[in-house]
Amino acid sequence: MSINKSYAVFGLGRYGLAVAKELVNNGVEVLAVDSNEAIVNSAIADIPFCKCADITDLEVIKQLGIANMDVVIIAIANNLEASVMAVMLCKEVGVNTVIAKCGNELHKKILSKVGADKVVFPEYESGTRLAKNLLSSGFVDVIELSNKVSLIDKRQKNHESSPNVLLTICIFLPSN
Repeated sequence: MSINKSYAVFGLGRYGLAVAKELVNNGVEVLAVDSNEAIVNSAIADIPFCKCADITDLEVIKQLGIANMDVVIIAIANNLEASVMAVMLCKEVGVNTVIAKCGNELHKKILSKVGADKVVFPEYESGTRLAKNLLSSGFVDVIELSNKVSLIDKRQKNHESSPNVLLTICIFLPSN
């Protein structure tokens, strides 16, 4: 994903707010949308373009200019119907990339089938990553880029007198 793309984030719970803030902190303009006015009002200090709106309504999607967005992140996993409607409407108006947060494996399948380009399951992904890091002796972090490529950060001492150095290693698994 590029910094020059336009982004919208639907749902300003913990996950959506974190995504929107990180994008804004990195110089990206973000349109953040939530149906709860109090949440929108509290987020506007960190995210300048916040709107209170119903993202399950096609007319609202059009009025917000969502068709002009390159990427829409739908971060409303606690409401499957709203997530499904938002994915479908974003695709209908021509959004190139739609990323949806899911709450479980069934939601992941449904969101993929209705058109989400990527479905994220943060709790599962974070838990799996933590377990892999705990099981990877001496590694600081293991990031699986695909089922064939991983990045591994490892603390390494150069000499007894020198401080630890962080090495990043890229591992490519051979194709069968």
